[in-house]
Amino acid sequence: MSPPPSESAAGPDESGLATLERIARSAGQIELAAEIAATSRALARGELTVAVLGQFKRGKSSLLNALAGRPAFPTGILPTTAVATYLVRGPVAVRVTESDGTVHVVPGDAVEEYVSEQKNPSNRRRILRVEVAAPLPDWADGVTFVDSPGIGSAHEANTEAARALLPRVDAAIFVLSPDPPITSDEVAFLAEVSEYAAKFFFVLNKVDLVSSSERAELLGYLDRVLRERCGFDAVRIFPISTRHARSGPGTAARPETGDPLHALWEALREVLGPGRAQAVQEVARARTRRFADKLHDLLALAVRSSLLSDEERDRRLAGVDRGVAEVRSEFQATRAWLGEAVDALVERLPPRLAVLRQAEIPAVVAALRARLETLSGRTGGGFVRAYESEFRSLVAPAVARIRGHVTDEVVAELARVSRTFEERMARWTAALAENVAREFGIDVPRLSVEPALVDSRGSSARIEGLYEGTFVGQTVLLLPPSLLRRRLRARVAETVGDEFEAQTGRIRSDLAERVARSWRAIHEGMGAGLEANVRLIEEAVAAGRASHRAGRESAERWRGEMDRLRTRVAGLGAGSEAAEVAG
Repeated sequence: MSPPPSESAAGPDESGLATLERIARSAGQIELAAEIAATSRALARGELTVAVLGQFKRGKSSLLNALAGRPAFPTGILPTTAVATYLVRGPVAVRVTESDGTVHVVPGDAVEEYVSEQKNPSNRRRILRVEVAAPLPDWADGVTFVDSPGIGSAHEANTEAARALLPRVDAAIFVLSPDPPITSDEVAFLAEVSEYAAKFFFVLNKVDLVSSSERAELLGYLDRVLRERCGFDAVRIFPISTRHARSGPGTAARPETGDPLHALWEALREVLGPGRAQAVQEVARARTRRFADKLHDLLALAVRSSLLSDEERDRRLAGVDRGVAEVRSEFQATRAWLGEAVDALVERLPPRLAVLRQAEIPAVVAALRARLETLSGRTGGGFVRAYESEFRSLVAPAVARIRGHVTDEVVAELARVSRTFEERMARWTAALAENVAREFGIDVPRLSVEPALVDSRGSSARIEGLYEGTFVGQTVLLLPPSLLRRRLRARVAETVGDEFEAQTGRIRSDLAERVARSWRAIHEGMGAGLEANVRLIEEAVAAGRASHRAGRESAERWRGEMDRLRTRVAGLGAGSEAAEVAG
């Protein structure tokens, strides 16, 4: 670490971001300095990134299609967006950037090939960026809209891709819809987004699916949740229906007044057009605070370490190294325990399903036999179709009850073992955090896991055909109803038993897969958090070794520089100070 520049080196007109870049570069934090510099240049040009965020299937892509005035982004009944897609103002064109930097211009109707989960699952084609240019209105010049992958689907990579966008998000259009209006995943995600975005536009899409009274109730509910649980002081929610939007603003300055999206477009135009300078200042203040906090954390341990004697510094660092090794060892042991607990959970599924199956079968058999006696049909085919309809109406709800019972049990057990995992790791990480805080004064975030059973990939009850190949092929349909009744009566218990066994087999396979993916998500999430904390400690320790060589005077000057900067950042407000930061 180089010694800090003298006080006279910082001119009176130097901005907060410029000061942060200078400190980061001098302190050897080259990547952070480059990130600060890029942010400063973009804000100086008045450029902003507005991300459309939210849970999958809320209508994010449809919203951007409305803004573009054309179907530029793929939509469908399945989770579609796997790669972040960018919308900018310009002549109509689509540019695809691959991970090696190669750029291709592709037809507008080929976007789905690169960004959709169906055509490019989990971004196997390693697409870095897809940019769609459209004739947006003048006020959108310099604004980049981002169609983000949705969170909360079965495709965990999509959620991670959405999170990876956040450091570049200046403002967010957060899309919700009636069913359900907001989930715990969205509340948690909003907390993450709030660390980066300085402006929020909340959208309640698909309001055409509810009555006017239900719409008012939904808006009131969302307003309370966003204020009380998410911490927003002022909330404005735009109720829209992208299905019924006649067009986006296109090349016009404003959409038509009767358009369902009119109020949202007007709000965007006001903030990104006449209000762009104020929005840039707000983003600059938020970015300056975030970069200052990040740089302070990186330098805190280095500064404290540099003030120690060689012997004391080495003793403390050795203690941290031992703590890190112990935490990693405990993580491996606890992960193995979690794997064994999950395996035992899966092994208990077949006998539990057998118990639930046997509890449901007698009632279904009795009801089906009773209904069989009342069925009538002119032909064998008609009689068989009537019987199949009764069969399905009895079996399907019973299967749903079994699935519900066993899923609830699995969720509860998975939560129990996950919490045990978390508690075990928390004890070790807490000890390490106390050690680091005591010896070096740096805070280590607490590790946590979310023990949710991941969504099903579409497994559903489907009642198998009962007769194909059961008797003598299609000739059974030629038999008279009286004969068919006798044959079916004799086989009711067998066919019901076979169907329940097939259905519970599907349930077992589906739950086993979901538990396995949940286990991977839990231990990978915990592992990623652990490694992030360890890297923070190790990087700070490495910086501490370097700063120690710079000597006590250098460390004292660095500490004074950071203290002055943090005081200045904490007091940032509107007006000239904000403009200075944005400069």
